[in-house]
Formats: sequence, C-alpha cells, structure tokens
Amino acid sequence: MVWQILSRLLLGGVLVVSAGAYEAVPVLICGLLVCGSAIPIAVKASRALHKAELGTSDLAASMERRLAEFEDRSFQYLNELEDRNIERVEAVEERIDYAERLLARRNEVYVAENKPFRGLPMVTPI
Repeated sequence: MVWQILSRLLLGGVLVVSAGAYEAVPVLICGLLVCGSAIPIAVKASRALHKAELGTSDLAASMERRLAEFEDRSFQYLNELEDRNIERVEAVEERIDYAERLLARRNEVYVAENKPFRGLPMVTPI
C-alpha cells in the first residue's frame, strides 16, 4: 500500500511539474488526478490498520476458521478430481482393449488366409 501511495504521488508530482514547464493544462489535470487517487488508498490503508489493531484475537480466530474451511474444500475438490480421473482412465483402458481386439482379429484373418501382413487396412468395428 505504501508503494502504491508513494508511486502515485511521485508520478503525479512529475506530471504537475512538467505541465507547469510546458504550460500543458491536460497534463496538469492528469497529474492532479493521479495525486488525488492516492487519497482513497491511504484512507483504506489506515482503516485496515485500525481494524487490525482492534481485533487481533478475533482476526487470528477468523483466519484459523477460514483456513479450516479452505482445507475442507481443497480435500473435497481433490477427491472429486481423483474420481473424474479414475473414470477417464477406465474409459481409456476400454478403448485400448477394443483396439487390441481389432488388431488381434485382423491378424487372425491374415494368418488364416496365409497372406503377408502389410500394414493396417481399414477395419469396421465389431
């Protein structure tokens, strides 16, 4: 927060000074706007510090509760992800088995006909 405030004040100051040197009113206005945008950030930072000083014990308890909730959600998400991956692996295994059966059947046809095997011709599904 401090760096945001300082960088805005510095940039705004540079714009204001350069606008005064070149008599550029739009640049002067932009510089004032950039400087003015640091005010809400400073107010927000001071409020956050004030709240942190008032409720440090409440803050620790709420952080522990939120961390426990996050852990529960992450474990639930990981379990769902594992279930989906198991289903995907099973589908891939079924496809591989099907492809192996097709290749074995085609190979049996070539062996029965005493033809040399020259690549894989188009095969219709079983």
